[in-house]
Amino acid sequence: MKYNEEVDILTMEKINDLLTELPQYVKNYISNLAAGSKSRRTILNYLYDIRGFLTFTANAQGIDLMDLTADTLGQLNNFDFDDYFGSFRTGKSEGKARKLAALRSFYKFLKSYGFIAHNPLSEYSIELKQKKDPRRDLQFMNTEEVNQVMAGVTTGSSLSSEHQKKCNRENQYRDT
Repeated sequence: MKYNEEVDILTMEKINDLLTELPQYVKNYISNLAAGSKSRRTILNYLYDIRGFLTFTANAQGIDLMDLTADTLGQLNNFDFDDYFGSFRTGKSEGKARKLAALRSFYKFLKSYGFIAHNPLSEYSIELKQKKDPRRDLQFMNTEEVNQVMAGVTTGSSLSSEHQKKCNRENQYRDT
C-alpha cells in the first residue's frame, strides 16, 4: 500500500472516531463536505475546529456536548464568538482565521439546510492581524546593478582574492 493511501485511511479513521462523539448535524455537515471537493485532511482539520467550538459552547452553556442543539448554535451572538476566539492561549491570527473559516462554512451549511433560521456568524467580524507581506522587505536591483552583477560573473572583475579568480576561470563556462 502506498504512503498516501495509508495516510488517507488513517485520516478517515480519525474522522469517523471524532464523529462518534458529535451531534448528528455535524455528521450531516461532514457528509456534505465529503461529497464536495474538500480533501480529507481539510475535512479533518475543519472537524477539529468545529469540535473545539462545540465543546467550548457546550461548556459555556453548562450542558453535555451531545445535548447541544443546532437551535442553540443559531441563538449565539457576537459576544459568544468573542469569548470563543478570546479563549485561545496564543493570539496567532492564522489559527483564528482558519477556525473562523471552518465555522463560517459550518454555519452556512446549518442555515442552508434549515438547521437554524438565522446565521449569527454572517454578521460577525473579528480583527485579525494581517500577516506581513515578506515582499515588502525585499529590495530589488535596478538595471545598472543587475548589469554590474552579470559583468562580475562573466568577467570576474569584481573578485578580490586569487582563489576567487581561479574558481571563476574554472567555472566561467558553467556560469555564463
